[in-house]
Amino acid sequence: MNDVFISYAHIDDQALTEGQKGWITQFHRILEMRLGQLLGEKPTIWRDQKLQGSDVFDDKIVNA
Repeated sequence: MNDVFISYAHIDDQALTEGQKGWITQFHRILEMRLGQLLGEKPTIWRDQKLQGSDVFDDKIVNA
């Protein structure tokens, strides 16, 4: 079971400049670090990095 599920549109995670990460990727990393500090253990955070707009995602998310 995951502690956090991050839902987003893939287009929103595009980097603004070449060589950088998108803001969703940065948010994921910072959230993981901060929750780990607060909880005293690494949280389980899931976000899809491969699903496309036409994919049936119910099973993929349930089994994540």
